[in-house]
Amino acid sequence: MSFFDLLSGDERGHRYAMVPTVSVENVEEARSLLHLAREVLVSRAPGIVGAFRLEHLQGVGMSILDFPTKELAETAAAYPVPPMPGVKLLTFEIREVFARVDGRGRQFLQRGPSQDHFATTRPSARSFVECE
Repeated sequence: MSFFDLLSGDERGHRYAMVPTVSVENVEEARSLLHLAREVLVSRAPGIVGAFRLEHLQGVGMSILDFPTKELAETAAAYPVPPMPGVKLLTFEIREVFARVDGRGRQFLQRGPSQDHFATTRPSARSFVECE
């Protein structure tokens, strides 16, 4: 599997997101430990395309980790990670990514009830909203 195969997703062009949420007792402490405790491990996950850490709201943190296949997301999810002080896993899901657009409009996936298709031009904001 080439790098470009990983970016395009599975055989249907779909991608998968690992979405954990955590409770955080001390946000500053957790953020200071994040690089060593998680980012180094996450960057080594087989097939990972990218990851986002979202702002903590009311003591709850959320991440979105992007994988090209469900199998790679499940493999990464099964990997044991060391605990972080004051951080407790609340929820964990692997979800299919059914619509995606990059900043350059290069690959837009829109799944409809009748078919999947890719648009190679930058979609309008209206077309993205309509696909939801």
